[in-house]
Amino acid sequence: MSGDPSKFLNSVAQALAAMALYRDGHPARERAVDVAYQQLHDLQSETPRPLFTFLGDEVVFGLLPLRELKAWDWGKRLAQAGIQRLEFEDQVGRDDFEGFLEEVLARLTLSAISTAINTTMARHAPITAAEIRIIVRDPTDCTR
Repeated sequence: MSGDPSKFLNSVAQALAAMALYRDGHPARERAVDVAYQQLHDLQSETPRPLFTFLGDEVVFGLLPLRELKAWDWGKRLAQAGIQRLEFEDQVGRDDFEGFLEEVLARLTLSAISTAINTTMARHAPITAAEIRIIVRDPTDCTR
């Protein structure tokens, strides 16, 4: 089976999403990790040491830009989490691959939390109870 770098990256994104939703050992999570691992294995059959670089809106495989992943949301997320490159040396075992995905997910989660905190702290005025209004009208008043 031939490896496709775009399919691999999309399967990694799907695995990360499943890992965020489901606990360890859940069948959907395990399937998503298995699919991504198989995609890596297929990719390494043609490119033993795949290298991906995330540069702004560009995703580069080796030296070739992946046009179909231009402005790929996950590329931006990875770069914002401090992951500008993914490089796989030699064949990776499934357990090591899942550990890699867990590390990436942890970085993505920390990046999202940090962004949310920074956004909240950057607001000009804190949210106060005065900004929330509840209007109760008399249901018997038909004049409105």
